[in-house]
Amino acid sequence: MRRVYSTDEDLTDRERKNLLILEAIRRQRETTKTEISKLTKINIVTISNYVNHFIEEGLVIEDDDCSDPDWQVCWKIENSDII
Repeated sequence: MRRVYSTDEDLTDRERKNLLILEAIRRQRETTKTEISKLTKINIVTISNYVNHFIEEGLVIEDDDCSDPDWQVCWKIENSDII
């Protein structure tokens, strides 16, 4: 993934993970925690915690109407204008 800042030192670990996870969701349009984990190299438990926070903040929605029939639940950016 393309880095937003010049060095990782510019960001805290939390900020870096926020950006990586949101960017993965945005690029994939809809995705699962397993897919995000593969893309970002962040463990699935951490992905779940961050995405739950994004859902609470209204940034991401959890949807059971996914384009991939193998997925039971996928995550999408609720308002693509914000990113």
